[in-house]
Amino acid sequence: MRIDEYEILFKKYYRQIFNYCRVKLRSEHSSFDCVQEVFWILYQKIDKVDVTENILIWLYRTADKVISRYIKKNSKDLSLDSLDEDIEDKREMFNESYEIIDTIVSKEELSLLENYYLEGVAIREIAEKASVSEAAIYKRIERIKAKITRYGKELL
Repeated sequence: MRIDEYEILFKKYYRQIFNYCRVKLRSEHSSFDCVQEVFWILYQKIDKVDVTENILIWLYRTADKVISRYIKKNSKDLSLDSLDEDIEDKREMFNESYEIIDTIVSKEELSLLENYYLEGVAIREIAEKASVSEAAIYKRIERIKAKITRYGKELL
C-alpha cells in the first residue's frame, strides 16, 4: 500500500475537498462526514488510483458521488429550496465557464474535451474514431488544457 502517497494527498487536498462539500451541502457537519468518506474511499483504492495531476478530478468526482448518496440518505434533513438554489447557481457558473471555454478552443477541441471528460469516452475509442493514435489524443488533450490554463492566467 502506498501510505506515503495517501498522506501527501490527504494533506494537500483535504481542505479543498472539504470546502467543495461545504459549498454543496451548506452544512459543516455534513461536509465533515462526506469528506471523511471521500478520503476513506481513496485510502481503500490507493493502490488502484492513478496518482497523477488528475487525482483532484478523481477526488471531486468521488465527492460528488458521496454527496449524492448523502443527500438521498438524509433528504429529510436538507432543505429542498437550498438545493434548488444551489443547482441554479451551479448551472449558471457552468454556462459562464462553458461560454469562456467555447471562445478559447475550437469546436473540435471542445468536442474532444466533452467526449473525454463529460461523457467518459475512452481514449482508445476517441483515437479509433479520429483514426489517430492514443498518444496523439493524449497530446491533444494536454495542449487544450494548456491553452485553457494560459488563458486563465492571462485573466488573473
